[in-house]
Amino acid sequence: MKTISNISPLFLVLALLSCQSDELPVQHPDGYDLITFSVEAEQPKTRANDYISYDSSIHPISMGVFGYTNLQSATTTETGAISPEESNPSRTIFNNKEITYSASQWNYEPKVQWKTYESATSFDFFGYMPQSANATLTKSESSVTLALPFNPSNVTAEGTTPSSAKDAFITDTKKAPILCALPDHKGSTTSGASFERVVSFKFDQTLTGYEFLFQLDGNMNKIRHFKIKSVSLIGKIPLAGTVTRTYTWGSSLWTAGAVTWKDIVYADYTSSAPLKITNTPDTPITLNTLNSTDYQQWGNTIYMIPDVSFTPEISVTYDVIFTDESGTEIITRANITSSVLLNKDNFNNLANGKPGMINPIRILIQPKYLYVLADEDAYTGRLLIE
Repeated sequence: MKTISNISPLFLVLALLSCQSDELPVQHPDGYDLITFSVEAEQPKTRANDYISYDSSIHPISMGVFGYTNLQSATTTETGAISPEESNPSRTIFNNKEITYSASQWNYEPKVQWKTYESATSFDFFGYMPQSANATLTKSESSVTLALPFNPSNVTAEGTTPSSAKDAFITDTKKAPILCALPDHKGSTTSGASFERVVSFKFDQTLTGYEFLFQLDGNMNKIRHFKIKSVSLIGKIPLAGTVTRTYTWGSSLWTAGAVTWKDIVYADYTSSAPLKITNTPDTPITLNTLNSTDYQQWGNTIYMIPDVSFTPEISVTYDVIFTDESGTEIITRANITSSVLLNKDNFNNLANGKPGMINPIRILIQPKYLYVLADEDAYTGRLLIE
């Protein structure tokens, strides 16, 4: 019989591990026992919206979370104070808990571990951004309603005009309220590897965006240039309100209702005190085909409460400029104001009552009915709307 005298050390190690694999302790990643969070957010667009990874440069850096065990068996209650039932107690894990983003992760204190609730048969988590002490979660039978106040103007009553007109809207999307598309529902922690230990949210937008863009028609450019000096809105403007969403449990899953605004507070802006859209930088823009043949945007995209009754007048103040043979600009008419109503008749694709949409308001200046004739002008003009 032939004896094998040389056995590879590596072979011995692998054999030993193979024999003892059932007895090795399971090594979990850091934070495995903790309730942690991951986030995606809806991207505002002019068409169908997609969800993108969380980005602290454009999304709120705080999140409010409500979380419960055995929510489906809980009695009707207000603001998450779930009443326990003796046979199947429902417990509050998070009651509008503030979760903040820093160092590339979501953080909160004190930390909560899954094993604290290992006897629970189910978990449900609801989220929104940014966190507010005034947010509420209300349960009624099989439905739960999340409500979040929004008041960037700090108005207190109907007809109140903000101290700063620009506070009637926001341009910083990190301040925009967003609500979870669906609650995150989980079964028991005892279900083993199938139990997903990270609470995952997708958030939907709740505001409507507007972009104001101007272009000078080539025919008009041969005659005059336009230096736009201000753009304002005149009319009934929504300033504050409460955004809500109702989620309904049925057939072992959650469904979400529409994003809905209620208790909207308005202000009336007049021609003597309009809502000004500030340009960025705060300088006029000159329209001529030498600068650009594309639409030029005035100011940043503004975000407001979606409201189907939002049909203000867009008021544009401009100078009419003629460039002589020596290249010198001559203002033929100064501080002329023209206006157009922001409505479906003038803007066919307007979606001012739809959350998550950006409405590009394109204004094309052509030589018809735009301004009253002056001695130096050979043409009239008008605003054509796309």
